[in-house]
Amino acid sequence: MLSRRRRYIVFCLLWLSAIVLLKLLKSSPKDEPLDVSRGHASQIVLTERKATGLPKETGNDRMPIRVDSENEHAPEKLKSKMLRDEIEGLAERSKNVKVSIPSDKSKSVEKLNSQTKDKIRREVVDFNKISDVKSERKALGVKKQTQQENELKRRFPHIIMIGVGKTGTRAVYEMIQMHPAIRGPLKEIRYFDRNFNLGIEWYMGMMPQTYTWQETIEKSPGYIRSRDTPVRLLAAMRQFNRTRVRLVLVVRDPFTRAVSEYLEWKWLRMRTKVTLLPFDKLVLDKNGEVDINCPPINTSIYIYHLNYWLKYFSIKDFCFVSGEMIVADPYSEMQQLEQCLGLRSYLSKDNFVYVPQRGFYCLRNHGRSWCMNKSKGRKHPEVEKSVENKLRAFYAPYNKKLYEITGRDFGWT
Repeated sequence: MLSRRRRYIVFCLLWLSAIVLLKLLKSSPKDEPLDVSRGHASQIVLTERKATGLPKETGNDRMPIRVDSENEHAPEKLKSKMLRDEIEGLAERSKNVKVSIPSDKSKSVEKLNSQTKDKIRREVVDFNKISDVKSERKALGVKKQTQQENELKRRFPHIIMIGVGKTGTRAVYEMIQMHPAIRGPLKEIRYFDRNFNLGIEWYMGMMPQTYTWQETIEKSPGYIRSRDTPVRLLAAMRQFNRTRVRLVLVVRDPFTRAVSEYLEWKWLRMRTKVTLLPFDKLVLDKNGEVDINCPPINTSIYIYHLNYWLKYFSIKDFCFVSGEMIVADPYSEMQQLEQCLGLRSYLSKDNFVYVPQRGFYCLRNHGRSWCMNKSKGRKHPEVEKSVENKLRAFYAPYNKKLYEITGRDFGWT
C-alpha cells in the first residue's frame, strides 16, 4: 500500500514539473532577427499589436496587394446588386440595436476594460473647454437660436479622417478643431475597423456633445486600409439618415512616410523582445526587389487604397491634405481644407506659431499655445541611396495616378 502511494506522489510531481517546463518554454523570448521572407512583416505586426494591447485583426483588416489601373473614377451610385444587398443587410441588422445616446460620457464606456478606457479618454486638447461659444457663434454669423436648437447632443460624424497614418493626421485633426464649428473625440476611436464589436451605441457615446451649428469629426487613420470600413460606414449612415459624410485623406511623400512608420515600429520594439531588421533589409525581398507585402510599403501606395474606397464613395466626398504643406505652411493648407469642407473661413496666421527649436509650427487658440507630442518629428535613420532610389522609382507610377485622380500634384520626386 505504501509503495503505491509513493508511486502516485512521484507521478504527480513529474506531471506538475512537465507542465511548468512547458509554460517556461512557451514564454521564453526569442531575440533572433526575423528572416526576410514572405510574411515576416506581418509577424512583427502581430507581436507588437499583442504587446501594446491592441485587439486581434480580422482577415479583412489587411488587404492583399493588387494595384489595378481600372476603376480610377468613382461611380455616382452603387451599381453592384451584391454590394447593395450587403449594405442593406448590415443596416437591417443594425435596426435591432437600440441607440440611446447617454448624457454622461462615462456610461458609454461600461463595455470597455479599464486599459482601453484610459487610452481613449486621456485628454490632449479639449476644445469645448477652452472655447467661448458666444463669441465663436457670433464670429461665424450664427443667428440666435431657440432653446431646442441650442441643445447639446451627440451626433453621428459629419467628417471622418480615414488616413493615412504617419502623414500628419494628428496635427491636421487638432488644427481643424481650432475652427469653432468642428468638434471631435479627444482620441482615435477606430470603431469601423477594430472596435466594431462594441456596437453603434458605444461609438455614439464616444462622440462629443455639439450644437446644431457645429459638425462632428472623427479620426481613425487605419480606416483607409480596412476592407470592412466602407460598407460598415454606409450602413451606419443609412441608420442615421445621413446622405453624405466628407472624408479627409492626408498624404505625404510615400518613401518618407514608410520610413516614419518603420520608426514607429522601432519604438514599439522597445516594449517587446522582437529584434527589428534594418529598414534597408525589411523593405526588400530575398531577390532584392521591393516587398509589396511589407506594411510600411503597402500603406504608402495611396492610389490602391483610394481606388477601393471609390467603389463606395464619390471623389467629391474626399478632401486631400498635403503632409508636407502642413509642416511648411499650415495656414494656407488649412484654408484649402476649410473651403473643401464647406466651412466659413475662420483660421488665421495667428493660430500658427513657428518654433525653430522643433522645426515646425505649434498652435495657438483662445490665449493657449501647444505643440504636438515629442514623438512627432523623430529624426529619420539614414537609408542606403540605392534602396531609396529603388523605392522612389517603385512609387512613381502610383503617385502619377494619384495626381490625376485628385487633380493635385503633391510634388514628390
